[in-house]
Amino acid sequence: MPSRMDRADICGAGKARRGDAGLYMVQTGIYRVRANAEREVEHLKSQGFPAFMTFKDGLYYVRAGAFRNMENAVRQEQELRKLGYPTLLVKT
Repeated sequence: MPSRMDRADICGAGKARRGDAGLYMVQTGIYRVRANAEREVEHLKSQGFPAFMTFKDGLYYVRAGAFRNMENAVRQEQELRKLGYPTLLVKT
């Protein structure tokens, strides 16, 4: 279960929108097949993470959180790594 972070820092319950520049997102996977990405999003959500998926250049990117504060993104990344997810911090 994710730790308690400043809820005001999580943007749109983790859904990044076009124009949300300067957000830190925790990426957990990149998939060619949409169903595989959707499966990971649902698994993350079932664990309490604000997961979502984006699509670019034929690939589906799974992310868990969009934060204004980098420290909160780093904490989320650490939690996900402890659970065995490969992670990458992405800044928009």
